[in-house]
Amino acid sequence: MSLETVASVAQAVNDARRRKVTAHVIDDVHDKTSALAATAAALSFPDHFGGNLDALYDMLTDLSWLPGDHVLIWAHPQAIQDWPAIAATLADAVAHNPRLRAQVVQD
Repeated sequence: MSLETVASVAQAVNDARRRKVTAHVIDDVHDKTSALAATAAALSFPDHFGGNLDALYDMLTDLSWLPGDHVLIWAHPQAIQDWPAIAATLADAVAHNPRLRAQVVQD
């Protein structure tokens, strides 16, 4: 499964609001570590988050601490292109968690 592509952050946020889904914008990403940290912050990961891809998958497939459905909106598509392991982890988590979607803003 691939990640959804959207034209803009504003479009993705508006679509989420219309569908009554909580939008979480991931931006200010400079490297793999900041991508993990930004995702953890956006989704209020519990303190026991391990800060690696396995832990990211575990958190994204759980989300028991957050009510409702959620969409991660990646504002900088270059981050996803530069770190295919993160993209694969996101896609796998979305495939296994019906409460989660992930979208990448087009270049």
